[in-house]
Amino acid sequence: MVCGLGLMLLLYGCINADTVVFVRKDGSGTVTETVLIKDELAAWTTTNSAADILAAQKTRCAEKAGAMGPAVRLKSVGEIRKNGMTGFQAVYTFRDVQRLTIDQQPDVTMAAKPAGGIQPITFGFERSETPTLVINIPKPPADEKGASQPVEPPNHKTLATERRAVIRTLLSNFRVQCRVTVQGKVTGTDASCIDPIDKNTVTLFDFNIGKLAED
Repeated sequence: MVCGLGLMLLLYGCINADTVVFVRKDGSGTVTETVLIKDELAAWTTTNSAADILAAQKTRCAEKAGAMGPAVRLKSVGEIRKNGMTGFQAVYTFRDVQRLTIDQQPDVTMAAKPAGGIQPITFGFERSETPTLVINIPKPPADEKGASQPVEPPNHKTLATERRAVIRTLLSNFRVQCRVTVQGKVTGTDASCIDPIDKNTVTLFDFNIGKLAED
């Protein structure tokens, strides 16, 4: 059981995935996906050359573009290194945000997608002198009784100090987030998660497990 927990944390805990949707005034735009894992884990799990890995990611991202919408195209895929982490950055383009879908369960490199029927995020767009962007975020599916299934938090008192330290280290960079930013200036919004610095950016979700693991 401990071995399984350790493997799960290795696969999930070292991932930092960030998706940014940029929408222009005409409804077109880009999606920038950045996925990073710790250098230590990359070295431990990688047997192919950097060129082979990048080629495989390009194929994967091209397939993902089709799943994001019929008018979505893969523009570029490149290796990226940042803060002791290694990964890739993919840029996709779209002509009409209304035909774009964003998965709420990001298909990151080192983690299998959880089971479940969570619907993707979709967008509405009204073209006018002051364009209106609508972001539709479906609620998670309910269980058979019609209520969301509660998640039982682990009891940290039952974990040995050494094991807590290992888990905290593995989860230190675990973060999955998705943001939407727009061209021009936002004149009005009912969004609750506005970037305090960039007022034109809205956070759709931000699972910062690394921050939670500090406690």
